[in-house]
Amino acid sequence: MRTDAPVHALNGALWLRVSAFAYNRMDDYERLADIVVNTLRRG
Repeated sequence: MRTDAPVHALNGALWLRVSAFAYNRMDDYERLADIVVNTLRRG
């Protein structure tokens, strides 16, 4: 399963665009949260 959430730099900050769809499940968002946390820790 792939995860796609674009990140944009704007005014010196990074913004993560998360879109909600009817077919998304809670575990999809939990997986995205894990990816973001792990990426920031490596940062």
